[in-house]
Amino acid sequence: MKLQNRYWILTYSLLTMLLGCNKDKIITDIDEQIDPPKEVGLINIKGVIKSIDGVLLPDVVVSVHQNGKKVGSLHSDQSGNYSTKLMPIDPLIPVTLEYEKLGLNVSYKRFDADNSQTKIYNPLLGRNSNDSSVTYENLILASPSDSNLVKIWGYTKLANGTPVRGVKCDAAWEYRELTQNFVLIKYGVSAYSDDNGYFELLVPKNKTIFLNTFYLKYPDSWFGQCRIEFQNIIENPLKRWGYNEIGQFNADTEILLRNDINIDIIRLNVKGYALRCDGSPVKSGYFQGNISYYFGILQLPLNSFIDSNYVFGPSGEFQFYIEACKTPGYNYGIGVTIREGDFEGQINVSNIDNPENLGDIKLCIDLNDYPDEFSLKLGNDPLKNYLQGADNPYTGKENIHSSFRIDNGNLSESVYLNIENIKIGVQPISFLEMWLSKKNLRRCL
Repeated sequence: MKLQNRYWILTYSLLTMLLGCNKDKIITDIDEQIDPPKEVGLINIKGVIKSIDGVLLPDVVVSVHQNGKKVGSLHSDQSGNYSTKLMPIDPLIPVTLEYEKLGLNVSYKRFDADNSQTKIYNPLLGRNSNDSSVTYENLILASPSDSNLVKIWGYTKLANGTPVRGVKCDAAWEYRELTQNFVLIKYGVSAYSDDNGYFELLVPKNKTIFLNTFYLKYPDSWFGQCRIEFQNIIENPLKRWGYNEIGQFNADTEILLRNDINIDIIRLNVKGYALRCDGSPVKSGYFQGNISYYFGILQLPLNSFIDSNYVFGPSGEFQFYIEACKTPGYNYGIGVTIREGDFEGQINVSNIDNPENLGDIKLCIDLNDYPDEFSLKLGNDPLKNYLQGADNPYTGKENIHSSFRIDNGNLSESVYLNIENIKIGVQPISFLEMWLSKKNLRRCL
């Protein structure tokens, strides 16, 4: 009996030693593991990506960077939405997102490590500057999560606190003046301020940074709308190109911009429906929306939103965002032109009181060039047939205008045709006007 007890005591001691060793070994393995697997869904960064004109951007490549490495990438969906919930993001390490789409600037956003599981950021992407006096060599960071990069950020706002979205913010740290009129930005980054006026740029530590925050919202309009310098430009090597020298940084820093800017900005989110003349919805086509101001009886365009292949909603819905700077004493209106194939529809509203309800725009203007049935004979010239369309045709649902002219030395002959209240097809003509003129020009010797 004593021998049996000793046997169990010895066995228990051995098991205890073995289990204790195994337990210690497992803990040691975990402690020494360099790159443990990360769980999916610990951090969910999400939002909606738009252009600076308010257009939802699908197929934007969103790359996730942590600890100097690229964790992975995803694409925004057809509604511009993105989410990193399927990415293995370590919540204890800062994460940097890179937003990239062909033809648009590359934007970055860094999130510090914290306990919040869901983070929201809605970036705006726009085209790079077309300033012919400044050329860019590299506006993409090699390693966005590099610890040698720090974050500088700020807000583009008016004196009353109203944010100004879509302001292009450029940071440069290496440049070369090609001539007195041209500069090459060799290394820099670019971003647009978002709906809150917030912008963020990743720049290298301890390098002299130059910042440009000039805002010209509509450089292609007649006068250039919303010309704002968000910095008081002081003397520095890049002053003539609108850059300020803002110093060197070794930690994340907020950049304070001007807070004395007073300007009235119109912001319109315009909505309506595009329908064919028979009432069926338009699927896709040319789209132009504009905001204009009235100078007496003249309607002068300020800026336009144009999409040559706009995709409408299932019921023909359309939507576009547009801005303009408002001048006291002027009245402003909205105009929309839509084309699908050879048919066009237009609407012009002489106020901006209710931009979210433009109503239905029917495409009842027929742009087809219908063959003419006219021929002209001038002098001894052979008969000229106009069967493939006139020189200056315009056709519509309820009228047809056409004109053409022949010139031969001192002789000229022209015809103008105007038919009102006629639909395409065999219909009674209620009004017909035709002008025929001949001119015999005499030369003074």
